[in-house]
Amino acid sequence: MCASAVPPDEFFNALDGQRLLVGGHAWSVCVFSVTDANENRWVQLALEGGDRKVVTLCLEPSHDLGKAFASLSSFLADPHAAPNVLSHVV
Repeated sequence: MCASAVPPDEFFNALDGQRLLVGGHAWSVCVFSVTDANENRWVQLALEGGDRKVVTLCLEPSHDLGKAFASLSSFLADPHAAPNVLSHVV
């Protein structure tokens, strides 16, 4: 883990329950797990709004919440334009 990285449990607590507003639609973040492995941070979560989207994010451990929000917002705006979102179930 990088010296400046937020520990996985703190990242989980900071992200879980947050709200995103994308394209005038509100989404709630429900985090399932945050794990650091193989030099990456893996975040499994659901986005709950009018429907539910389950996604896996792959971030660098040094990335902050802003990078997670940017990736999720990008995914919600255009699922094909979010390279950090590796899988999603609608």
